[in-house]
This record gives sequence, structure tokens and C-alpha cells, in this order.
Amino acid sequence: AMQCGYALRCRPELGAPTSSGDDEDDYFARRPVTEEVPLCPVRVGICILDDDGSCGSEDDTVTLVDVGAPLPANVTRTISLNGGGGVILGLVQLPPAGSTDGSPKLLARIEDAADGAGNDKTAEAEVTVEITAEGKLTLAVNGGESVTL
Repeated sequence: AMQCGYALRCRPELGAPTSSGDDEDDYFARRPVTEEVPLCPVRVGICILDDDGSCGSEDDTVTLVDVGAPLPANVTRTISLNGGGGVILGLVQLPPAGSTDGSPKLLARIEDAADGAGNDKTAEAEVTVEITAEGKLTLAVNGGESVTL
């Protein structure tokens, strides 16, 4: 009952029609509408790079932004660095999910991702990726400065 009382009291502040004669048609005309937004045309992920500089298997890759995600997209993930601080991460463009064609395309190498972790076998890195509606890709590691790629 108390929640109903608050809701009824707040109706004018929320723009809802009241019993004082407000026109319900005006209220529904002011409601938010669905808006067209650009969708991400590519799949972007992160992986631990092998000694030869390539990604391991698809199972070792974490998708950050998938095809069809609304833009702008801003994603932060904590990546476990199996093997400690000497691990090199790769920001990659991935083939579409379920596709057997193509391999990941390396966009950026992230060295010293576990800053200060040394040889700790449980080191982690926080990776933030942003793709703007215009397609600008930025990357930040462990809360550091963003770099535009």
C-alpha cells in the first residue's frame, strides 16, 4: 500500500496523467521511442598470444564486443593470465561466431599487462575496450590511459 501511495503521489513528477484532466494521449506521445543505432560490424576479442605471436585456440579467446552489439560499446573484462606477468595479450578481430573461415586478426599486442605481478601464476589484467558509433576503437589496460587504435 505504501508503494502505491508513493507511485500515485509521484505521477505528476513522472509526467503521467493525473485525475485532474490531463490528456492521456499527450502522456503517451512524450514517452521514449525506439531509436535506430549503429550496430557493430565486427567481433572483437582478447587472447593470450603464443610464442609465435598468434592466438591459441578459439576456446582461449574471450569475445569483448560481438557482431550486432549496439554502438557505442564499452566493455571491461578481467583476464586471468595463466603463466604470470610475462604473458602477452592480443586484442584481435575475430571471425563471426560459428565460422570456420579465417583466423583472428591481431589489432594490438598488450605487453606487461600484469604490471607488478611478477611471476605470480594467478596474475590478472583488466582490459577496457570501447568502440564508438563512428568506429573508433580505444583500449585501456588496468585502468591506465586509453589508447586509440
